[in-house]
Amino acid sequence: MITIPRSAQKLLEHAPLRISIAASGAGAGLQKALWDVPGISSVFMEALFPYSMDATNQFLRFQPEQYCSAKTAVEMAMECYYRAYQPGGPKAIGVGLSASVSSLKAHRGEHRVFAAWFSDHGCRVYEKVLEKSSDPAGVGRLTDGFIADSIGLQAILEAVGETMSLAHVQTPYDGMELASEAFWGNPFFGKNGERYPMPFRVEALFPGSFNPPHAGHFGMAKAFQSATKLDPTFHITAVSPHKPALSVVDMLQRAKLLHGFNRAFSTLDPLYLDKAKKFPGCPILLGADSLERMVDPKWGVSPEELSREFSRLGTQFYVPEVRAIGGQEVRARELALPPGLIVNLIPGRWDISSSELRASASS
Repeated sequence: MITIPRSAQKLLEHAPLRISIAASGAGAGLQKALWDVPGISSVFMEALFPYSMDATNQFLRFQPEQYCSAKTAVEMAMECYYRAYQPGGPKAIGVGLSASVSSLKAHRGEHRVFAAWFSDHGCRVYEKVLEKSSDPAGVGRLTDGFIADSIGLQAILEAVGETMSLAHVQTPYDGMELASEAFWGNPFFGKNGERYPMPFRVEALFPGSFNPPHAGHFGMAKAFQSATKLDPTFHITAVSPHKPALSVVDMLQRAKLLHGFNRAFSTLDPLYLDKAKKFPGCPILLGADSLERMVDPKWGVSPEELSREFSRLGTQFYVPEVRAIGGQEVRARELALPPGLIVNLIPGRWDISSSELRASASS
């Protein structure tokens, strides 16, 4: 059974952290080792052991390509990070471990352990091939479990800044490329917790950066839902020519802040026309100020051509009647819009803006 070194215990006891771990196939001893540390509840949020395939699917909210792989360990770490992250809270760390170890049933392939940690500061992956034992149900299983626990503990220690090395642990490698691949494999977050790959089906789009989401966004979404009986999907473009690209950390945090609503992430579709082409016939919800900017010809498309394209695609817009940002009031019904552009007004007024919230937070 592994034990956590005293120096690491002191670090865990006092660090501003929030740690979530999940292990599948092995790693149960790691949870016991953490539990044995006095005061660990100040940083240790939870330990999960989704052992069966259906439990792993339920935990990840989708079915992984393989149940024992480096990518699955990263996906588990990312899900743990998502669960642990709290806006303005302590540093969130997610740790995932997937393994194939000695058992009564002989495995055709190698016995392996994969562990990963994911945080605001990156992602690291550990791998180890285990020796097959002549006593798989006895000593072999205990040995494999000890090694898996050690690798999982090493991942936690490195994630929190502890540099000590444990036996059986090989040099880790950067896992951000795997994390990006894993995220874009299922970029749709359903309001009921499920995740889906592209192409995803949406009833209505609510595009924006939502940095951060606020009561105005939620009020607009609920007013639209009440007026149309349609379920809006918050749609965030990760790569835009006029804004810094969002990292995987950014997107996971944004998804957590919008928890309870449908959320979809995409790339290379920064214009409303791009989104309409990707989702033809889909209603689009936006603010009056965004509607005014959309028909500005500086974006490279004349208002008349824009209107024709939206008409061809069957796109209708839903806009609150009025919005005031930075002291300037914009009324949707008074905007100079091109003929043929279908704009439906919904009741309500939300003058709060993400940019003003960011400015207020930094001052």
